[in-house]
Amino acid sequence: MNATTLSSARQRLVRLMQQIHFGCIENLRVTHGDPLWHPPPGVTRDVVIGRQGSPHRPTSDDFALKQKVINLFALFDDRQELDVARLEVQDGLPFRIAIRETAGA
Repeated sequence: MNATTLSSARQRLVRLMQQIHFGCIENLRVTHGDPLWHPPPGVTRDVVIGRQGSPHRPTSDDFALKQKVINLFALFDDRQELDVARLEVQDGLPFRIAIRETAGA
């Protein structure tokens, strides 16, 4: 699967994860399997003092997606509607996701 096969909303999420490099995306709504950008999610970037790290910057807009990104979008496709409290990003890739849910009776 390549980046250009994704919806524009999903492409935007991939680019954001690459820009963050290490950190979190917070309060992201997913509707019909796609991230919503209004209101925009919050971003927390982790910076290690004294250590330089550079965000991933693909050389083209069309690149093969890593398995972790494919797995994230498979979760979006499966659940369709999500309230993501926190999506942790490590090395520009999704690492862990915290989903808000309502406790059932």
